[in-house]
Amino acid sequence: IGHKLTFNANGNTTAFKPQYVAEGYGSVSLNATVSTNATVSNNDTVSPNEAGTAPEKDGYTFTGDWYTSENFEEKFSEHMRVDKDITLYGKYAVTEYGFNYFGNAADAEGSMVSSNHVYGKPESMLKNGYSRNGYTFNAWNTEADGSGKTYTDKETVDLEIDDIADSKINLYAQWQANSYTILFDGNGATTTADSATPSRPMIYDKEDNLSRNTFDRIGYTFMGWSDTKNGAVKYADEESVKNLSGSANGTVTLYAVWQPKAYTIAFNGSDPDSGSMAEMDMLYGEQKTLTSNGFTKAGYDFRGWAEKEGSTAVKYYNNAKVLNLTSVNGGTICLYAVWTPRNDTK
Repeated sequence: IGHKLTFNANGNTTAFKPQYVAEGYGSVSLNATVSTNATVSNNDTVSPNEAGTAPEKDGYTFTGDWYTSENFEEKFSEHMRVDKDITLYGKYAVTEYGFNYFGNAADAEGSMVSSNHVYGKPESMLKNGYSRNGYTFNAWNTEADGSGKTYTDKETVDLEIDDIADSKINLYAQWQANSYTILFDGNGATTTADSATPSRPMIYDKEDNLSRNTFDRIGYTFMGWSDTKNGAVKYADEESVKNLSGSANGTVTLYAVWQPKAYTIAFNGSDPDSGSMAEMDMLYGEQKTLTSNGFTKAGYDFRGWAEKEGSTAVKYYNNAKVLNLTSVNGGTICLYAVWTPRNDTK
């Protein structure tokens, strides 16, 4: 009398040969062809057959063990006696895989542990833990140059078995250089808005020239750009710059630096009898007191200074405070003494 021994491979996807062989009375070998059923003589024992081939199941690895129940409570072990019809259930271990995360840049800061995943179970990848000044994290890629498969941050993954070539999959952070804008402040310029220096769009790590200055300021010469309102020149006009900001969509303001123009005030005594006066050195925007009149003219009283030779219209009185008499750099303004005859000379 024979008993039926049935191998239930629990969803196998390929043919297999059972891994047990009957021992004893010339009974049917269980490693014949690819049958999942075999007849074993009554009370024969069955032991593992190393020549057998294991069943296969996508996403799983056969453990090599067979059990007498679907809940895998009793293992069908070596030399088990077959005294009744038995169905054996194959047990599998689910395929596990994981991701290694790399910052993919020498200046990337931070660290990340690997994430572990199980075939057939959708799970989220880890949140990116890297940062990089001047760059924004875009995605993960299986190739450092971004030519492989792309994954978004914290993407929920449930990989097909064909995609799990290795138990650990390397992922490389993909970075996008941040864009920012350089703004230009005239810092006291007298030009109209239409003549303002245009802003300059920039990309981090890319060198580009500053916009050409189009601001003007009466009485001043443009010297360059400062990164503070009252600071010294840091950048020349149209200088090539990069990485003035690392913030995505950030702005950087540069301020025009102005140098006041220098000019000279000269004094003409208008045919005096005696005296002389040194020239005054002036800067545009700087107020000074005119030097006291140093000329004399017999029979006349000094009234003040005129702007034109021969004029009797006093523009500035003695020791008057003056400011911005000319905006011409290196220019000279001549003031002419105005005299009034004394009454006792009539």
